[in-house]
Amino acid sequence: MQESGKIKDKNEKPKKYSLLRKGIYRGFLFLLGLFLLLYITIQLPFVQNYISRFASDKLTELMGSTVSVDQFRARFPTAFELNGIYVEDLQQDTLLSIDQLRAKFKTGWLGLLRKDIIINSLDVKGVYFRI
Repeated sequence: MQESGKIKDKNEKPKKYSLLRKGIYRGFLFLLGLFLLLYITIQLPFVQNYISRFASDKLTELMGSTVSVDQFRARFPTAFELNGIYVEDLQQDTLLSIDQLRAKFKTGWLGLLRKDIIINSLDVKGVYFRI
């Protein structure tokens, strides 16, 4: 059977299913690419420093006293390190000062999605805490 120059195969699926499959495939690839881009971006030091400054500013605003973090490094999702943590009380005295805080997690991606975080180790160096 021949229609307008093409031979039609009786096993050929309608075009709308192949277009739907192609759309789902492209959507999946787009989401995967977006996820990989986000993952790589979070690993960059200047992005991590931006996150650190943003969090410090928000905490300072929320608490009404100075909160600062000099450096934030993440090996997402298994570990992170904070250096130079400083928190003032309302009288501008040092409430908390930590030179280095390292945390390693036993949690993987699925644990993060389920909000089930298990801390494997926590190392703290140079702590000053005033009550």
